[in-house]
Amino acid sequence: MKTDRFPSKVPSFPIGSYNLRGIKPEDACSLYHFMSDKEVTQFTSLHAETLEEVQSWIELMMEQFEKKQSIYWVITQDNRAIGRCHYIYLDAIHSRAEIGYYLAKEYWGCGIMTNAVTAIVEYGFEHLKLNRIEARSISRNYGSTRVLEKVGFSKEGTLRQHTFRAGEFFDVEMFSFLNANWQQLRNSF
Repeated sequence: MKTDRFPSKVPSFPIGSYNLRGIKPEDACSLYHFMSDKEVTQFTSLHAETLEEVQSWIELMMEQFEKKQSIYWVITQDNRAIGRCHYIYLDAIHSRAEIGYYLAKEYWGCGIMTNAVTAIVEYGFEHLKLNRIEARSISRNYGSTRVLEKVGFSKEGTLRQHTFRAGEFFDVEMFSFLNANWQQLRNSF
């Protein structure tokens, strides 16, 4: 990814009856709704105990965007955040980035995250000109693994006892999607 491909503003996309747009300070309350839910965050690195933590996190994410280090989107319904997805570890030299995501539990199983991840993957390959998009999922996070597989990611392997949470070590599955595979998939339609 060349740094000149990095957007000056987080792009917005429609995804069915939902939208992806850049994160804003006004999203704090709706983000807190699911970022404070232990069932939603059990497999993620970020759990918010207070609204102030979410507000600080939003400020940090907006600063990282200004430094061209990450891109954070919220998934919205009627302009209320119900989930988020992002690119982190944007690496211009090696033309790669890592994605992450989560969704309020009342929206699980509706295909929303599959559509959101597909949209940001397409953006990464078509606009950022990434060669490789990576994702990691704790082995027991079957919903996340399923999203990655449906979008077209390939499992590369297992990082054994990679992550420590709630007093326990977890294996993490490593996934990737290459631009060449994206082009093949796109051309098959």
